[in-house]
Amino acid sequence: MEIDGFGPETAKIVRAAPITGGLMEIEVNTPNVAESYLNVTTDLATDSWTNAPHSDDGANPFVVSNLTYSTASGANKLIYVRTDPPAKFFRMGSKQ
Repeated sequence: MEIDGFGPETAKIVRAAPITGGLMEIEVNTPNVAESYLNVTTDLATDSWTNAPHSDDGANPFVVSNLTYSTASGANKLIYVRTDPPAKFFRMGSKQ
């Protein structure tokens, strides 16, 4: 339960960087990796989000998973997504 905006801290994308070969590296700060999922949409006007597949290193399989499937980067987690068309928008959210 959240009152007046003071609630549990949520996952946040802190950095996104293009990688060669149609990949993007996303760095996420989250207090709970098991409840944090990458969401994706191609149309911000519809507010229709789905879970996005990601890889833990860009070479391993791309699967829909929480952030337990990631690489540690200090206190943050790194995941890798494909950047093929159409243009995509990413956010951290819950399992859909």
